[in-house]
Amino acid sequence: MLAAAYEAAIHLGMESELSASWLSSAAKSGSVVKRVSLRELVEDVLPAMQSKNATVLEAFRKSSAPIQMLAGILGLPLGKLYCSLPAANEAQSDARKRVSLPFFGARGRYPAMDLKGRIGLDITSILTLANLGLLDKALNSLREVCVAPDTMLLLLKEKRRIRFQQPSELALAGGILDKVRRNILTTAALDVAPPSWLVQEVGEEFARLLEKAKAEGGRVVASHPIYRAGSLAEQSAELRDFGEYVITVRTYLETLSRAGKISRTAAHKADIRLAGLDAGPIADESIQILSRPIFADAVSIRNLHHAAVLEALGKSNLQMHVPSSVQEEMEQTINEARERDGAISTIDAAHDSLRAALEQGRIQLLPEQNRSERAKSSDEDVPATFTTLAFLQLQSAIDSLVIDDRYFTRLDRVIDRKRKTCTNIFYAGPHRRTCS
Repeated sequence: MLAAAYEAAIHLGMESELSASWLSSAAKSGSVVKRVSLRELVEDVLPAMQSKNATVLEAFRKSSAPIQMLAGILGLPLGKLYCSLPAANEAQSDARKRVSLPFFGARGRYPAMDLKGRIGLDITSILTLANLGLLDKALNSLREVCVAPDTMLLLLKEKRRIRFQQPSELALAGGILDKVRRNILTTAALDVAPPSWLVQEVGEEFARLLEKAKAEGGRVVASHPIYRAGSLAEQSAELRDFGEYVITVRTYLETLSRAGKISRTAAHKADIRLAGLDAGPIADESIQILSRPIFADAVSIRNLHHAAVLEALGKSNLQMHVPSSVQEEMEQTINEARERDGAISTIDAAHDSLRAALEQGRIQLLPEQNRSERAKSSDEDVPATFTTLAFLQLQSAIDSLVIDDRYFTRLDRVIDRKRKTCTNIFYAGPHRRTCS
């Protein structure tokens, strides 16, 4: 029950310290949650997942299987494919960074659509038309429209899947960007060349922070232990003479407290939170280091933010210097949240349009299979997002099918399970003028 509740909390974006502590306790017991090492994850779990995903991604690239089935296997929301990614492509000025989406098929020509026939709208065409702002026009232009029986439910599920994001991550991004705007955090100009051995030991970015701190007589605040790059958290890094320029997060906090830059009460509360995040010792540093440049990596900034230490820095007119990647990561989190909001608005618009059309009798739901038929069906493992199946299971239910999936749109027609030619295939995009 607790495992199911934790999973529900994750999907609802409601994970808290209480639920996280339960997960930690469950992992220690080993009865409900299995703890795996980073090495097991990298050497065993991830390769198996990557091998499976590589096959699916290759099928996605070549359109050798329906997009809806591939998206279901990858756990990728259709709303992201048909709403978020097109919006991101439109906003991306560099064409090299745009994502190629396999929607339009390579056919010589598309025949004229018979607007008086029975037209089936698949979930992909519904999302595309809604994203273009043309769904209402399409429903008004077509004489008889059919949709799969689980379309409305699928739209609600897609909305829930797209909405999923940990609120704490969004709050973190907003909080850190606010500190950047207030100059509590400033981007460090890492225009230095650290020794190659140090780069191999701790990675390029952290090595530059250490070299910069050494050059300016500052300090790098880092959560401990500091692991050797590529050691899968099994070996501590050897910093040699650069070690004197590194202080633990808790040492920095203690120094702030002794200098009167943060109250004892606030420092005590922060230390309780940081104790589980920083395993390094609390050294007796001189308060004079606070007058020197203080640098920090992304992990330390996260920890200090969660412990409410960064806000105290602002009140004391202190600054920390961080890599530019910290701001870029937080901005990406905010931008992705905006993309999600845009996709959710599109899905809401599609749901409202279909509901109004259903109430007015302008569209029809295809008949749903009864339980006995579903039990006999060989399509039990087909993802719920594959609404095209509903059109292919019926005999001559529609005259034409509008679908945005290159696997289908490169075909002139499809054959249903009774070996009967039942549909002409159309792509929603090229027929925008039909709905104007």
